[in-house]
Amino acid sequence: MKNRKSQTGMTAISWVVVLGIFAFFVLIVLRLSPIYMENFSVSTSLESLADENFNKKSKTEIWSKLDKRLRMNNVTNVKREHLKLTKSGGKVRAVIEYEVRVSMIGNVSAVVAFNDEVEL
Repeated sequence: MKNRKSQTGMTAISWVVVLGIFAFFVLIVLRLSPIYMENFSVSTSLESLADENFNKKSKTEIWSKLDKRLRMNNVTNVKREHLKLTKSGGKVRAVIEYEVRVSMIGNVSAVVAFNDEVEL
């Protein structure tokens, strides 16, 4: 018979544990990646507003332009109350702060907070 020390390698239980850990991280990536893709669309839509002049426009007009861009990119988590506008020194600063909650497994959820801002 072979010596027990020469029999090395992972057992079936070790493989199950390793694959379980790998599956857990794959699940996290699959659940969170759409949220970050949506945030990328929010930040690019917000940055595209920087090319226009908004010094004399109201919050409603600015939201209208931004909302069109967000709807075009299928962004559903940003609402009007998430947009904050501040005017100082002739510049308008637009800030979008929002949180997204996604269910991970059962009653375990992940909350991701985003804060995007741009000077218009």
